[in-house]
Amino acid sequence: MPSAAACAPTRSYQNGAAYFQVNLLTCFVDFCPGKQAYDTLVVSFEGAGPPFERPDGTRDGFGTKFLTDSGYSVLAFKPKIVNWYRSPDVVEYFKFLAASRFFHGFSNVVFTGGSMGGYASLAFSAVHPGSTIVAIQPQSTLAPHIVPWEDRWNYGRQYDWHGPFADAIDSTRLAKRVIVAYDPMLKQDAMHVHRLDQHNIFHVQLPFVGHKVGGAMRDAGVLKDFTRWSINGELDHEKCRHIRKSCRASTAYYEGAIPALMRRQRKKAVAALLKHAPLNYEEFPRAWMAASQYYSAVGEIAFADRQWKAVAKGNSRNARLGIGCVRYLAETGRTERASARLAWLLERAVDKAFVRSWAETNAPKLNLVYSPVDIAATDAATNPGEAAVQPNEMVER
Repeated sequence: MPSAAACAPTRSYQNGAAYFQVNLLTCFVDFCPGKQAYDTLVVSFEGAGPPFERPDGTRDGFGTKFLTDSGYSVLAFKPKIVNWYRSPDVVEYFKFLAASRFFHGFSNVVFTGGSMGGYASLAFSAVHPGSTIVAIQPQSTLAPHIVPWEDRWNYGRQYDWHGPFADAIDSTRLAKRVIVAYDPMLKQDAMHVHRLDQHNIFHVQLPFVGHKVGGAMRDAGVLKDFTRWSINGELDHEKCRHIRKSCRASTAYYEGAIPALMRRQRKKAVAALLKHAPLNYEEFPRAWMAASQYYSAVGEIAFADRQWKAVAKGNSRNARLGIGCVRYLAETGRTERASARLAWLLERAVDKAFVRSWAETNAPKLNLVYSPVDIAATDAATNPGEAAVQPNEMVER
């Protein structure tokens, strides 16, 4: 590995695979030499999911267990903070790798990652023309002046989106093959994909799974197959159809398909889906969150309320479930209680940043008015068992 003097002593992943590590200012970089397929190098990048700060350099990287178990050589980028790899140290390190001809030591170089990691796999592939890219639900860039319609990661847009590797559209033209797995029904994800040069792209379209493509494939038991086929150059349209069909059994599919069909007023199609949907709210809370839209739409609001009350009681600080309940309350005409619940989440949710970002974009659309300071004061001054926004009472009318 280049710059060996900067490497930490040899370490091991949880599966026993040994690796060397370079400690950059904002990123850990692990190199694990392969065994059976050592001439294939997979460069992997973590996504943007929580936590935002990641100081533990001993953690496994994106896909490293499967990749090292499969015998591939792995170069894993593990950011210390979620910054879309837009820091100068990472950019300069890739320039160093290219200048040192590190990638030329491998006959097959693959860049892979999901979401934020998907962006990085697209963008940094430029350092080795002729490589393969396996990007899961990627962004092409977050540059506000290029994609002003991308408003889902405001904290990512604050970084410097000028200079090298800022826009993946400039990189992917150089790749041998670009495999992109995404939900074509999710408008912004599809817009990112269609910004790219299409001459070398292989589309793996998984409708209705949303921004959970990797999770849907994992739930369906096809993620490892997808990854292996992609790396080895074996992914074709027949295998793609198998992946798509398998993902219809994932919870992510139901979570996305039910509300999408409800927006189209296709209640009979939803009723058919519900016969197979995993709706145990304790085990599959987000699938229930989607199904509640159907029950309220067909007049079974009392049933939906009882279920939401149970969901809220057991998952009161879950940001995504909480937002689901806020939306449910607003869409069933209870905007005052929805506003109170939103204020409660802004004070108490585990992922307050997610709630804040959602509120900035969606609260005005739902006519929600909230004051986190006032709600916090109310909670502090009121007996918890009688507080107006107690989680287990948030769907009472």
